[in-house]
Amino acid sequence: MGAGTDVWTKNLSEALEAIGIETVIRAYPHHFQYYPFLIKEKRTKDECDIVHVNSWNGFVFHDRDIPLLVTGYHVVHDKSFERYKSLPQKVFHGIIYHYEKRSFAAADHVTSISDFTRDMIREKFGVESRRIYCGIDENKFYPSEKKEDFFGVGKDKTVLLFTGNLIKRKGADLLPLIMNRLGDKFVLFCTSGLRKNRVRISDNIHIIGNIKDGDLADYYRNCDIFLFPTRLEGFGLGVCEAMACAKPVVSTGYSSIPELVINGKGGYLCGIDDIDGYVDRIRCLAADSGLRRRMGDFNRERVEKYFTIKKMAGEYAELYSEMIK
Repeated sequence: MGAGTDVWTKNLSEALEAIGIETVIRAYPHHFQYYPFLIKEKRTKDECDIVHVNSWNGFVFHDRDIPLLVTGYHVVHDKSFERYKSLPQKVFHGIIYHYEKRSFAAADHVTSISDFTRDMIREKFGVESRRIYCGIDENKFYPSEKKEDFFGVGKDKTVLLFTGNLIKRKGADLLPLIMNRLGDKFVLFCTSGLRKNRVRISDNIHIIGNIKDGDLADYYRNCDIFLFPTRLEGFGLGVCEAMACAKPVVSTGYSSIPELVINGKGGYLCGIDDIDGYVDRIRCLAADSGLRRRMGDFNRERVEKYFTIKKMAGEYAELYSEMIK
């Protein structure tokens, strides 16, 4: 499972191809994020009509003959997140700020993946962008009946799921604190980009490793509640995938998450670092299967209306058409 931007790029490419727009994805080694100006690549009008890039390296691909579209994913310069950063992160993000500033200046058009990201780009860079929500494949992530004891923990347990990298930005450091409070009637399964095999790190937390896209939906379908105590998200693909699988979500009422999860209808939103709030809301959902079902159904309908890859691709196709007129 790659980073959210990797998943977004793959989803967009596949959806565009499905409506007849040819795409070519070019990925670069991870280390180029530190010095993207070393990327040397020549393009001609015969190769492409538009170059679509991210804000961290977009300026490198500026070509006066080919329109440049820059997309902002999540803005790491949010002041509220500064206290969670290490010193190296602060230094790196300071460098990234200048890369992004150059990218937005070079762009013919700028898009953002949520209203929150759009507002942050405006606040931090003075740049207007068109919001186009991320989309997920609702035909891959869909609700179905649970498999009997899919997780192998017994029917008397409430199963929570967390997906994404186990990093502080996503609130991974809060997971042991939450699960310790919940006790042995609850179990949490977490994906991780760092470990491939299933590892047990405590009595009620398991790391399930790097799950293939084709299998990930099964984990969503078979959990009871999706837990995501993030501190900062540009969109929240994991949240959206869980919603598509008709699961209630307990997450944070900050950044882009309230654009996905309607508090009290599709799950519950808690304050940043509010351990008591997470525990209370999880217990509330665990005690009421009917509530979990109603919230899950609400989430599925919301995804079908607002967050499909078909809708995302259609909005980008419209923008591309405007750019090459």
